[in-house]
Amino acid sequence: MTAVRVAIAMLALALSVTVAVAQSREEPPSLTQARTLYDAGNLEDARHVLQALITSGTQDPEVFLLAGVIDRTAGRLTDAIASLQQATALAPRTVRADVELATTLAWNQNLDRAIALYRQVLVEFPDNIGARNGLAFALAWQGQLDDAREMFTTMTKQDPENVSAWIGMGFVERASFHREEARAAYQRVLTIDPTNSEARTAIAALLWDRRGESRVLPGLSTSPDAPEGGEGRLDMSYAVNRRVTLLGGYQHYAFGAATVTSGGGVLTGVRTEDSFEGGVIVRPSPRMTLAASAYTFFSDDMTRGIIWLEGVYTVNRHLSLIGNARPAYSSTEQPLFAWAGGAAIAFTQSHQVTARALVATDTELEPRLTLLANYDASFSTRLKVRLAAAQSSTDERYEFVNVGAGATYLLSPSFGVTADVGRRFQTAERSTILAGILLRY
Repeated sequence: MTAVRVAIAMLALALSVTVAVAQSREEPPSLTQARTLYDAGNLEDARHVLQALITSGTQDPEVFLLAGVIDRTAGRLTDAIASLQQATALAPRTVRADVELATTLAWNQNLDRAIALYRQVLVEFPDNIGARNGLAFALAWQGQLDDAREMFTTMTKQDPENVSAWIGMGFVERASFHREEARAAYQRVLTIDPTNSEARTAIAALLWDRRGESRVLPGLSTSPDAPEGGEGRLDMSYAVNRRVTLLGGYQHYAFGAATVTSGGGVLTGVRTEDSFEGGVIVRPSPRMTLAASAYTFFSDDMTRGIIWLEGVYTVNRHLSLIGNARPAYSSTEQPLFAWAGGAAIAFTQSHQVTARALVATDTELEPRLTLLANYDASFSTRLKVRLAAAQSSTDERYEFVNVGAGATYLLSPSFGVTADVGRRFQTAERSTILAGILLRY
């Protein structure tokens, strides 16, 4: 009998649990239910509940506020901004909604709007920690490092245990190339919170931070009906500050030369050239990058110069628009002008595809249209890979396909090995292989 009673009791318990679960599933969606799921870490289930409430026509700003926070956490920044804007429309002058919206705008690189909204909150609530902290980070991301440093310093003095402010100090010092100061800030974070993963990751990354680097690549090139020739390249870059990077380079190479009078597809010999490059990259804002490079080529029978101007506008985290202008000058030919337009798509922070179409104005000297594509990937802190392709078929005199690949592997934060290979088909055929070292300082 005892066994029977135990079995009956267990059956009754199972039935009661089943009924309770069924009842909970039949509960109408509510903000309380969504908050319970959110607090438990079930973000997608919470989002489904909130979407049901929104579909039903709710006008509760708290629903849109929580939906925006969940979408931001999941990386759906456009949806998050829309929900948070609805929350602020339903409840104007709600500080929490304004701060969450400003934070999401900053994450989406809408820094001007985010800064304006943070400042608006602080006019009425100057001691709001969320707005002060968010404003300091937004200023840092916008490149206003001195203003951000001042704000973070004030916050750490007022509250020496403010982990977020110390994280911000570390970011500002790292962006200013002050590695030891950045390390001290992150170490302070770990003193307060030994489990803080953001500080640990930043300290590990600091080992690899450098302002400049130089690549030295000797190699070989071959062309049809031409002997194998030596080739070499030196590339240099140096970050003056967060906004300005200087570029320089030198290259010696030989290639199959063609002339316009004999037709662009007819090789007439081998030309050896030396090329010097100088350039600068300027970042006037987080969304805009401008670059200018000048190349000068010297050979026995010709001196040429090319200016390559480029502007990149970041639309969002995944899409950037690119515009180029390329005037070219020669001691034996008239000036050549070309323009390019394209886009870069970043699938993740470390994988990006870039495509451009280069349109020339003088088809007697170069093809009308050339398509350019690049794939850049960072597989780790140590390994970076680049693939490139160019193709033109608008004029048979200049038809070509060019493919190339390069890789860099860092053996230490200051030293690595690097290699580039390339192959051009059809007109002016040429193969190149270069391998050398990378120095970082």
